[in-house]
Amino acid sequence: MKKRMVICLVMAMMAGLLSGCGQGSGTTKTQAAQTTPATGETKAPDEAAAKGETVAFDVWHSMEGSNGEAFEAMVKSFNDTTGKEMGLYANSVFQGSDTASKLKTLIQTNDVENMPDVCLVYGASLPVVAKSGNKVAVDDMYGQGSASIQKADINPSAAQTFTYQGEQLCMPFNSSTLLLYYNADAFVEAGLDPENPPKTLDEIIEACQKLTITEDGKVTCYGMNVVLDRYIMVNLIGNQGNGTYFGDNESGRAGLIIQLTCEDELRNVYNAWEKLAATGGLKYNYDNQNEEFATGKNAMTLMSSARIGSVTKLTKDSGIDWRVTYLPDINPGDQGGACIGGASLAMFDKGNEAKKMAAWEFIQYAASTETQATWSMATGYLPINLGTKDMSDFKNYIEGNPALVLALEQFESSNPMVQEPVMMMQGSIDEIIKEASTNVCEGSMTAEEATNYVMEQCNKTFEDYNKANE
Repeated sequence: MKKRMVICLVMAMMAGLLSGCGQGSGTTKTQAAQTTPATGETKAPDEAAAKGETVAFDVWHSMEGSNGEAFEAMVKSFNDTTGKEMGLYANSVFQGSDTASKLKTLIQTNDVENMPDVCLVYGASLPVVAKSGNKVAVDDMYGQGSASIQKADINPSAAQTFTYQGEQLCMPFNSSTLLLYYNADAFVEAGLDPENPPKTLDEIIEACQKLTITEDGKVTCYGMNVVLDRYIMVNLIGNQGNGTYFGDNESGRAGLIIQLTCEDELRNVYNAWEKLAATGGLKYNYDNQNEEFATGKNAMTLMSSARIGSVTKLTKDSGIDWRVTYLPDINPGDQGGACIGGASLAMFDKGNEAKKMAAWEFIQYAASTETQATWSMATGYLPINLGTKDMSDFKNYIEGNPALVLALEQFESSNPMVQEPVMMMQGSIDEIIKEASTNVCEGSMTAEEATNYVMEQCNKTFEDYNKANE
């Protein structure tokens, strides 16, 4: 069965093997699959299959472009293999980028009928899932159904990413880690050693000065291109020391964040950013981050590991020798590691045991060694199943992809306590951090002023949100 599943999965996802990234150009919305009518009776999936009946259930997702194609191919493969054998049918429904808001509305109005059975959600949405009386925690499902997945099979940091108030609510699915991408050819031309890339922000500052190229008073190659936003900031804070929380209550995993707890670490980042901007070689806005790096307009950048596939594709024509290295430290000896990014699969009980168990079988399939191997090869996301890296096909794939090897090393070595903060108002927090960062880069704020501004505005945002959602 496993061999046949792998063959079907690989064939179904072959079209998606051109690796993609979450923000690639030319994205298209995937279409919902047609539903096979369910019987409406509460039967176990195997009982329904024995009677020739089909248990249909809804899977909401927000994947677009090549990632959306790969997701739809995975769903089709499930329906053609495990689903067919067990009498199950996953109805894939594209819901746009904000599944959390739609879920929140359904939960608040107790509209159970229109809730999905499975939903792709990000870590910031964990409080929404937790508030639902229909949620089914993944921790409660291990060992049930076909029992093909155990908690020990899942990367601990990835599992912790979707743990809230001590309980793993969701199954990690598409995971990533933040890396420093650098142009090895530019390093050689600037007299830098590409085999010894920067390890700290201070070393990045030094390299940025040497890598920046100016012609007739105009910068033709920036040493560094990065927007210091929420995503970058929480990684640079989390990596400091042995791991640093962004906010109290374990950065929102033990309860709502009331205030920031990282003032010193925040100041460290802005102090370094002030120096980086002073080099004149920092481009602090994005036009097309992937393409400008791939064509040599920017020598270094910080991007998700999910961009590896896209950069690989873009550099085929340019022939640029590019590489990746670990998230830079603020201080030598920092050991926190990178936050795990990406999304997860949450499941809900709508009062039909057959659909509930069917949803769990789908989640087990999505988290299996075989599916995670093909998903990773098709998208650039990192496999959350610890057994995937031992599969021969995946071994062969990463042997020819050193960037992915390093990404996996960072992914598996990060401290599980170092996580992106859980906060539904992350868009507002992002804007606050970016505003302060831009002001530092333009010289209208000092590092100290930016630190004070972010502390004050973020704490006010937390207070307002918490009052409104008591």
